[in-house]
Amino acid sequence: MHWKQSAGPAKSVEGFLFFPAIVTELSDMEADRRTSTGSAPAIPRRLQACERCWKRKQKVLADDAVHPLSDAQCAPRRVPIGPTTEEGSGLSHAAVPNYVETLKRKRDELDAQFRQQRARREWDESVPGPRLSPNMETTSAGSPVESNPTPSTAPTSFSERSVQVAMGEIGFLSRNAMAEPRDETRGFPQELAMGNMVRAALVISGEDPSQSRDLCNHRRTFVTMMGPATGITKEFATPYVNRFLDHVGVMFLHIDRRKLQGEFDSYFDAHRGQPSHTKAPNPDTAFLEFRVYMAVAIGMLLTPEPGSELLATGLHAAATERLTIIIEQVNCVKTLHCLWSLALYSMLSSLGGSTWHLVGLAMKKCISFRLHREPYPDSDTSQEELNSRRSIFWALYVLDRTISCVMDRPFSIEDEDILVQLPVYNSTSKTVAEFDFGCHIIMHARLLSSVRSSSSRGRLYHYRNLSHWRDLPKSVRDFVPGDSALSVSIKQLTCRALTQIALLTRGTQPNGGIIRDARTVEHDVVDSCQAYINAAYSYSEQGKLAASFIDGFDLFAAGVLVTCLPSLSPLAGPPRETAIISKCTALLTTIGERFPSLKVLRKLLLALSSVAGQGAYHDPALDELPQIISDPMQDLIQDFLRYSAIKYIENMAPGITEPSSSAGPSTAESKPTVYVLDTFPPKAIEYAKTLFNIIQPQDEEFKNWRQNARALLIRGSYVTADDIASCPNLIAIGKHGVGIDKINQDACAQRGIKILNTPGANARDVAELVVALALSVARGIRSITTRQMLKPVPKETCNGLTLYQKTIGIIGMGNIGRTVAEIFRGGFDANIVAYDAYMPEDVWSHIPHTRAKSVDEVLVQADVLSVHVPLTAETRDMISYEQIRAMKPDAILINAARGGIINEADLTKALSEGYLWGAGLDCHEQEPPSHEKYEALWKNLNVISTPHIGAATSRAQLASATAAVDNLYQYLSKL
Repeated sequence: MHWKQSAGPAKSVEGFLFFPAIVTELSDMEADRRTSTGSAPAIPRRLQACERCWKRKQKVLADDAVHPLSDAQCAPRRVPIGPTTEEGSGLSHAAVPNYVETLKRKRDELDAQFRQQRARREWDESVPGPRLSPNMETTSAGSPVESNPTPSTAPTSFSERSVQVAMGEIGFLSRNAMAEPRDETRGFPQELAMGNMVRAALVISGEDPSQSRDLCNHRRTFVTMMGPATGITKEFATPYVNRFLDHVGVMFLHIDRRKLQGEFDSYFDAHRGQPSHTKAPNPDTAFLEFRVYMAVAIGMLLTPEPGSELLATGLHAAATERLTIIIEQVNCVKTLHCLWSLALYSMLSSLGGSTWHLVGLAMKKCISFRLHREPYPDSDTSQEELNSRRSIFWALYVLDRTISCVMDRPFSIEDEDILVQLPVYNSTSKTVAEFDFGCHIIMHARLLSSVRSSSSRGRLYHYRNLSHWRDLPKSVRDFVPGDSALSVSIKQLTCRALTQIALLTRGTQPNGGIIRDARTVEHDVVDSCQAYINAAYSYSEQGKLAASFIDGFDLFAAGVLVTCLPSLSPLAGPPRETAIISKCTALLTTIGERFPSLKVLRKLLLALSSVAGQGAYHDPALDELPQIISDPMQDLIQDFLRYSAIKYIENMAPGITEPSSSAGPSTAESKPTVYVLDTFPPKAIEYAKTLFNIIQPQDEEFKNWRQNARALLIRGSYVTADDIASCPNLIAIGKHGVGIDKINQDACAQRGIKILNTPGANARDVAELVVALALSVARGIRSITTRQMLKPVPKETCNGLTLYQKTIGIIGMGNIGRTVAEIFRGGFDANIVAYDAYMPEDVWSHIPHTRAKSVDEVLVQADVLSVHVPLTAETRDMISYEQIRAMKPDAILINAARGGIINEADLTKALSEGYLWGAGLDCHEQEPPSHEKYEALWKNLNVISTPHIGAATSRAQLASATAAVDNLYQYLSKL
């Protein structure tokens, strides 16, 4: 199924039309999209500056009857007209035909045309034989020639053209009607020139999308630090351009993959072996360089690699230097493409300026260039140029609708004023699937526009329109695999549309009758929001998510709906998994590092989640909602808080009453009972109490945990086979952290007891400790501080290693290993060599690395070797004496995984014999490690030992504990 549709009536189901204002119009647009032929090259033509006045005049000219003004007398002129002071106009007022005379001449022309056509029709009816085409007329000799078009499509006469030219040259009408002159010359305030306004938008900080702050000096500092970024090599830039094309190019019709790839190749081929140039760019190459720089910069921002934003900032600065030259060329498509690129960049970087201002300027320019309408019928615009105009307009339309809906801002142009069609399919720029996917994105933007402009139509009306959009055409369905970034984008667009429908139509649901359909909508809103959060979190866990502030707003809206809607509407079903909020807040934390103002959204979502779980709130974050949140969202949150407060008061006992023997179980009795064997963070315990009956070691009931426990929460305790045998009711164990080696897994498997650990919750914290250990060993910190405690240490006696651009070997490519690789790659420009026997080949596609075929291959290359595998029979003593001797003599060995993976006796022997620069150990076979056991190892001052503190941070402890609680609750609730 492609996008070509017949222009028939809209389909109807139970009286609800599918896209009456969207699908039908799109069908009309698309009827000839792939079959239209090109026309002759365009002839430059100066169009009328004031569209409103031109329409008024056309209405007068189209009237067959004599306008009353044609016989009226003009009022005497009260203001004398002197000679113009502007130079170079080449026109005098005497050259401008009188307006009334022009009307009279036009009337006579129309009248003559009408008589001529009537005479021709009478002649056609009286003379038998083949009839002439309506577009043909006969000469006096009877030979057919091309006739004048009808009045509605007729080219303007010479006198009318002279009026247009004169009015345009004088520039009077455009300025006094508050329209923008297209050329920005003579008399136009240069402060309002396009180049100056774009530069003004670029120096507005994007850290807070809702406010404006000058960041010119801030960006200049970054650019100065980075130096000229245009000296990058083609090999370095290629992955980023490919990422731009794969993630952005396929979503917008104006991006021609082959053309951009050709420009990319030609740019680097022309500059191969040359230093980065500082001369002013050539006007012929300015646009090419701009496109290449911005494609690479946006591709860098689409990768989560640390440090990539700094390089992208340098390329962005180089691109903006070319902007003035491009604008001076007065090419509307090129100018708008530049504005589109700058707006897209600003969505991904807080140093890219204000997205709202850039999109507004671009749409203003679209209207000024009349791109929102089809060209005039007598315009000699080629099909290629027409496609370019249409494509760039719809690309900016998508951005405008996205920004306006997410940030609750007005549209730059209303749909009723848009008469331009969709582009015609061109096989040289897009495949059929890519073209259909781009059209699908435009259709979604029009759907959002329909929801916001006609919310009074009701929730079911817009939901059924969205259902039509979600029914993907076959070409689009095949083009978007289920595990790709585009699949996440489709889920995000679906979630955004449902959010708009849910928020803007809250008061318009039918009072009765269609409860089943309303329940379907409510369920779908919450389920789709949850699906989007899960997909984004999964993509983030793979290290592929580089979010924009738009993603932050979408994720926050999804989290709020998942939290609040089930409480406010019984049709939405029961509350969903509490773990979904943890995932959402983790994603908002990541986005908040790039856009600090969005950190408040994470804090607010956590507070709302607490209210949903406890029924009452005391968090100051809820006292006054931030202005960055849209008004409909604020209304939803306020309603949720009022509802929660009322329910909390209702649930409070009004007095003491005798319990009834027939009463059902109390709220406490209805909760599952969980025994907590270890000390958990207080906040995690409070959170767990909202879900379970918690029994801790200090409670009286705890002494019988083996006989009674169905579920356990543990942190560091051992659960042996004897413990499991003595627990007849045990069905699940929630484990704080990743490692489950302290639990007898065989005994659990025989009984079918579920072990629920928390992988990934502490990956960042452990990875940072790995870096800290590696740096401490490299610089000999322990040796220096130990000696310094006894006597002063001259700096000449100190020596260390530099880790910059060293080779980092990683065994185990899970969450922690991946994060270690990201830090070393981004912060130290290190070479990464990694091995994992089980991970797929493309698991680290976003990290430049070498995938080793064996452990030995990593050992011989690594300057720093970091181990991140679980302790199993296979991995015990993985690194022994022979493996250590195979490593470089100045290599550093780090173990932050499990004690026993590195043979400690062999490590002690190798270090005493002078092998290795040193070792950093956060894991030991005995934990906590004692001086008695490790005295021989610790005599080597190039060894640093810590008592398994990789996750010993307040953030990691709370995150792991909360995740353990959520995992256990989710599992038990499904039984």
